[in-house]
Amino acid sequence: SGKTTTAISILIAIGVFNYLGVEMATRFQNVTTLIKVGGLILFALVFAVLLGPIGGTNEVGQLASRADQVPNPTFLGNLIPALMLIVFTHTGWDRVGYVAGEMKDARRTIPRSMLFGMSIVLAIYWTVVTIYHSALGMEGLRATTTPAADVATKMIGPVGASVIAALAIISAVGSINGTTLSATRVYYAMAHDRLFFRTFDFVHPRFRTPSRAIVAHIVWAIVILLLRGSFANIAAGMVFAILIFYTMTTLALFKLRRENVGGDGPFRMPLYPLLPALYLIGIVGLLSFRAVYEWRASLIDLAFLASGLPASLFWLARKKQG
Repeated sequence: SGKTTTAISILIAIGVFNYLGVEMATRFQNVTTLIKVGGLILFALVFAVLLGPIGGTNEVGQLASRADQVPNPTFLGNLIPALMLIVFTHTGWDRVGYVAGEMKDARRTIPRSMLFGMSIVLAIYWTVVTIYHSALGMEGLRATTTPAADVATKMIGPVGASVIAALAIISAVGSINGTTLSATRVYYAMAHDRLFFRTFDFVHPRFRTPSRAIVAHIVWAIVILLLRGSFANIAAGMVFAILIFYTMTTLALFKLRRENVGGDGPFRMPLYPLLPALYLIGIVGLLSFRAVYEWRASLIDLAFLASGLPASLFWLARKKQG
């Protein structure tokens, strides 16, 4: 279809940006992030003014609105898919660590970037959702899959919806570019540590990028696009996979700290081990509920993950053999 062709073309274009140099990809990321964040902040400010006092007595202040219950509701069955997409809106905070090897002062930059970035995401997300609720009410939110466009149309007409659509495209493209910029460095690092195909332990002599890893990443992205189809399927599947790896990473944290790996060098975590323990309980709980209430989708997601296990086990065994 035309949408699929457009999506593949965007993936290829992003691959070219990243192939030609980290500076070009970084500039592109900075521009798309500035447009995305700036656009969302402007959206929030404009509509907060147009809506008037949030929850007030004006005709669009619907924060206190209620919606009739759906027949035979299953609370967790409805909550879990919603939570998966909410988690998706906050993913990416960890990827700043993927490019630590190319930072001048990673110890200072990584925690500041994570805290600053997550604070911005939370503030914008809460503000925008509040505006959706105030403008559309519970019934209106339930009836739409494009709340931002609906709010924009209601407040300033069709032009507003067009601007929101453009902003959504820029946001998606920026997210894809950020993933390409960060994830391909993981392939390169794995290959360098002899945990992946040696061909990916390669830096382009002219562009100084992990060019082979970038090509492989874009090819696999196209495969997933063709097999999974919808954005919701891809997003929820990605979150399911990420939460599994977050679980493994959190367990590894306890092991590394217990064995004092790194000596006095590691970052210090406030309220350790309470905070990571609570974090682990939350992740495992969400994974478990999703596996129960959306078991078919979970099995499909696990099948995609399992496709990488043979290669992973092979390279681990090969490294042990020296």
